[in-house]
Amino acid sequence: MAKKKKTSGRGKASPITSAETHVQAFTEVVGIIREARRKAFHAVNTTLIDLYWQVGEYLSLKVNDAGWGRAVVRQLADHTRKTDPDSKGFSVQNLWRMKQFYETYREREKLSPLVREIHPGERKTMTNKTPHSFHFREHPR
Repeated sequence: MAKKKKTSGRGKASPITSAETHVQAFTEVVGIIREARRKAFHAVNTTLIDLYWQVGEYLSLKVNDAGWGRAVVRQLADHTRKTDPDSKGFSVQNLWRMKQFYETYREREKLSPLVREIHPGERKTMTNKTPHSFHFREHPR
């Protein structure tokens, strides 16, 4: 047996939910979307930091073991730009920063995993104050 819709005295179906209930439900959906977006952003950022760590480690080994210097790192930056033009952020300066990032934190067993988890959602930037020291600066919102 089919259920009948509730009707007011004028024969029109009364709304099952009110506008306030819709707004509350819509707000919940927007919250779900925002949380998923935050998680995705964090996952992407964590992956990028891991990439920078790996590139820094690779460069550190090549500089120390294979004698790579400025000219070879410049060639690497040029090669990366030419063979993968969609990849941004792999300039000569950034490659050296990745190496420095790795070398600064590799020996700090407790700090290393935490540094690799930093993400821009925390509104902080790692700044290089001296050749072997990084500091975190809070961004104004």
